[in-house]
Amino acid sequence: MFLPLKSRWVAGTKRLKGMLLFAFGVLALACGISGLRAQIPAELTTGANSWNVQAVDFVGVDAMMTEKVNDIGYWWDDEFGQGYLLEGCQNGTAFLKVLPGGKLVFMGKLPTASVNSIWRDIKVLGHHMYVVSEAPEHGMQVFDLEALRAWNPGLGASVWAADTVLMHAGQAHNLAVNAAANHVVQLGANATTGGALVFDASNPGAPVLAGAAAEWGSFHDAHALRYEGPDVDHVGKDLLFAAGSQKL
Repeated sequence: MFLPLKSRWVAGTKRLKGMLLFAFGVLALACGISGLRAQIPAELTTGANSWNVQAVDFVGVDAMMTEKVNDIGYWWDDEFGQGYLLEGCQNGTAFLKVLPGGKLVFMGKLPTASVNSIWRDIKVLGHHMYVVSEAPEHGMQVFDLEALRAWNPGLGASVWAADTVLMHAGQAHNLAVNAAANHVVQLGANATTGGALVFDASNPGAPVLAGAAAEWGSFHDAHALRYEGPDVDHVGKDLLFAAGSQKL
């Protein structure tokens, strides 16, 4: 349900550990979107002008065993103090371990659930990863990221399997997560003519379909949150601000 706000709303953002590594550690993202296979030279001090930002490492698409990449996620393992990059690839989701100083090690991949697609989206809730794609009959992959703890460089590039795949929508364009409500929201889902599917992930390894919205057309992106702003009539409500094809 979408609720109008009587007054301005304020959406606070939370600082995530390692976000600078997340944003700049894998510069292959830009190369993948444009379809380029260019390999950035080892000398990372040249390139685009930046302010208080330094690129410290680069992993190209060849090293991730793909031709194109399109999205990126991040998981910080609190128990072991370890960060991981989750890179959306044409043929699956690549895992990269973030070493001290921001150096990256390619660990392997969770393959696509059906066929290759340049469009893949990744979100993390707790220690579970959720992946959707515009590949036909892909569904939503659910993967417990704690499985990455057992990997070591001696294993080389490994292949992981999803813990489960939910097929309520074969294709979806994007995902949004409301951590306060344990909600995972599929956006641009073909099961709702491009609308939203809301899953209750109180049991994060086995999300349950909790609701859907199809009457507002197709959604490209969204921000899901529990409202904690100045409008007392809506404090504590779970909201989804969705970017549609013509309006918010």
